[in-house]
Amino acid sequence: MLDATFFKHELATVFHAAGKKVAPEILDDPDAVFVWGELMSHKFVKGIIGRTPCFAPATAVGFSRRRTPDFFSMAEKPGACVHGVVLLGLTDGETAALDKFENLGKVMRKSTATVLIGHKKRKTRIYLKIKQTR
Repeated sequence: MLDATFFKHELATVFHAAGKKVAPEILDDPDAVFVWGELMSHKFVKGIIGRTPCFAPATAVGFSRRRTPDFFSMAEKPGACVHGVVLLGLTDGETAALDKFENLGKVMRKSTATVLIGHKKRKTRIYLKIKQTR
């Protein structure tokens, strides 16, 4: 079961384990990761990392979704945005599990994006498809 905490100053909502308290500083987590698609499902993420982390609805600014031959991915596009969630409070092991799921270094690479969490504007890590060269 999940609870939600609303941070009025940022107009941001953080979803978290029932009964757990979260402070507004969670929105500044330096290891936050923006995800979208299937990874927006807390049950799907739990299957990858073993638990449901805190997460907040977010928008990645300057990116759009695009179809590749294998799957949908994100690409930089000025003026566009992608809606998703920011995963918060991940451990190093959980980040490694996400890296493995994303096939880091073979299919995906890590980058950064500016995201909006409510009215809070900040940088987070994201996964982008590696550009194929021929």
